Amino acid sequence: METKLWSALIGLSKTVDSNPKTENTDTIILDCLQHLRNHTVTQDLIDTVHKEKD
Repeated sequence: METKLWSALIGLSKTVDSNPKTENTDTIILDCLQHLRNHTVTQDLIDTVHKEKD
């Protein structure tokens, strides 16, 4: 599950590189990093990153 989140975050970072980020982007990234640190990654979190990317 953690690998999927890392992949989603990389995809989001590539999107932000060529498109403006939203007011939620930084918060989502920081939240994801905290979950990765605590090993508490869920599918909902991954879905949130994908939604932000789109």
